[in-house]
Amino acid sequence: MSSNTRANFEAQYIGFLATHATNAYHDVNRPTTPFVAFIEAVGIFSERFFFFKKLVRPDLEGVALRQAFFRDELDHQTLGNHLNVYVPVGTRSHGRITPALTGNDTEGAIYGAIYLDFASQVGLREAVGLVLDSQATSFDEFHTYVSGRGNNAWLTALNHAKTTWRI
Repeated sequence: MSSNTRANFEAQYIGFLATHATNAYHDVNRPTTPFVAFIEAVGIFSERFFFFKKLVRPDLEGVALRQAFFRDELDHQTLGNHLNVYVPVGTRSHGRITPALTGNDTEGAIYGAIYLDFASQVGLREAVGLVLDSQATSFDEFHTYVSGRGNNAWLTALNHAKTTWRI
């Protein structure tokens, strides 16, 4: 990430905190701003993936770990047994995802759309790589980035996730 992009992220995030000084609290299931929701979704993913690997499936690595992660997050939420604060973002039954959270301003909905739904269709490594490469500051910017990549399978998967999670 370029220093200009990093400075832009920091300035926007500090701006959010400064304008919400009396109530800077945000969480997986609370609406915030599209920028904060998108940035925090990265943190939710990082935390949950780390603890899933350490506490739930330390025996797995590589593709098997990545697939087990998003499957467990949607199908079983086993990580909820290991963390004090855990908010399920959605479930999957018979291949159909039902989000518990929706909207482009809700951290858990962005997390679910990208790191669970989109990732289950294109691969977790690809989903994370696209987020990092995009340098996006919102789901809409991320969508624009993926649209410009010329990969119809990625765009179809992201559009499906966008519709499912009402983003």
